[in-house]
Amino acid sequence: MSRHVARLLVFALLLVALVAPIGRLAAAGPTVTPGTIPTAQIKGLVKFRNFAPLATGFDVQIGPSEAVSANNGGDANYPWGAVNAISFAYNGNQLAAGFPTLNGGAPGTVTYPGALSGPLNYLQIEIVCRHAGATVALKNVMVAGTSLGDFIPPTCGGANDAYSWYVTGLDLSAGFQLTGAMHLSGFAGLSGQENSKVLIRVGTIPAAAVGFTPADKALVCNATELRIDFRDMPAFYGYQFKVQYDDALLDAVGAFDNTWFNTTNQANVPGGWGASCAAGVCKFAVSKVNPAVPISGSGPVGKITFTAQAAGVSTVQLTNLTITDIDGFSVPATAPLPVELTTCGRASVSGKVSLQGRVTPIDGGEVKAIDTGGIFPTVTVPFDAAGNYTLTNLPVLPGGSSYKLRATHILYLGNEKTVALSPGAALTNQNTRLLGGDADNSGLNPPGTVGVDVGDLSCVAGAFDGPPVSCGPLPLSSTDINKDNVTNIQDLAITGGNYAKNPYQPW
Repeated sequence: MSRHVARLLVFALLLVALVAPIGRLAAAGPTVTPGTIPTAQIKGLVKFRNFAPLATGFDVQIGPSEAVSANNGGDANYPWGAVNAISFAYNGNQLAAGFPTLNGGAPGTVTYPGALSGPLNYLQIEIVCRHAGATVALKNVMVAGTSLGDFIPPTCGGANDAYSWYVTGLDLSAGFQLTGAMHLSGFAGLSGQENSKVLIRVGTIPAAAVGFTPADKALVCNATELRIDFRDMPAFYGYQFKVQYDDALLDAVGAFDNTWFNTTNQANVPGGWGASCAAGVCKFAVSKVNPAVPISGSGPVGKITFTAQAAGVSTVQLTNLTITDIDGFSVPATAPLPVELTTCGRASVSGKVSLQGRVTPIDGGEVKAIDTGGIFPTVTVPFDAAGNYTLTNLPVLPGGSSYKLRATHILYLGNEKTVALSPGAALTNQNTRLLGGDADNSGLNPPGTVGVDVGDLSCVAGAFDGPPVSCGPLPLSSTDINKDNVTNIQDLAITGGNYAKNPYQPW
């Protein structure tokens, strides 16, 4: 029997040894750390302060910030030399602060209405003590049934004697009540001058994240840059990740961005991970090296320049993300969603432009390719003295694009038509003939809708049987439509035959 009891005792001791660590982890409470988290978003605060005249004024402010607050006014009888109970609470609909008034009389309360947005997982306590010999402290602080201890500044009296602590490991979103004992004394000086104060702030620590810019979709025709950013990072010392892409459609060149996390000084980049891209994967990895200090906040870390190799649609995604602090512990961060990249194909169009009344154009004009979808810029090429033109490397979407071809020339009406182009297409023999008679070039100038009108006819007729003359203020206007250096019946016939025709004529 005694042997059986001994076995049970040993088993019980082993069970306690196993369970105890788990219990301590489960019971681990909030963590108090000196300083602040710069990226924390403050959603609400209360401020207790003393101010003139003669440090007998008392002020409590509450609200979303120090600039926007409710104010209960002064209390000339506040007992500065005593330690007084204060509170700061939130019930999901309003903030409330409690404080003593009138020599320890009935407590006063000031409130600020409104719900606080986002998760509340950040608490900050700041104590400012500007008067030597004063006592400013917040002691016996309790929140959510847990003691946070005392908050006492190490020095008091300097212009910059402000000390902050922040508390993490709390979820205050549904509401909370903070209580404590506050000692606030000191001479405030001139009337209206703030001296010492205690501030309690509540807010949100943004979740650390890695982001792409652009964030969802992008078009890659020539070169398109994808930027990789870290956002709202707590202190970290190194990182590694991969960016995967379709190398059948894209070529990629990676690079670190050293404007924020410098990889060239007091840093170590593992071999093969220096923003190198090959076989559809770009690899980034770097760690700081002593005496470098950890980095926090937000900033760019890298970029990848993609160029199109073939038409298609693919996704780029970040994988294998690991961010570490200086102690080698992982820093949680969300990876970006994949980015959709549409890569362009290319097409070409060629042909010949002829001019009414001329054996050859004699002088050149131009042909434009205008993307009807408005995605790609207009491409303009000249046609030569023989009328030949070629539009090369026109960008087209994987499923094809529609382009408007437009041919123009001085003294002539422009022609246009719409063509469908697919990746790899090479349209040839896209020939057209332009009609003459726009002696004043009105069709080539805004609004571009007036072609051969009575002004052109009158100008050509007025110069009949003489040298060419200008037909108005627009550049290169002339009565010599067929460019034979004389204004004659041929020019008048071309102009008269096209009277009342306007741009753009059918191709």
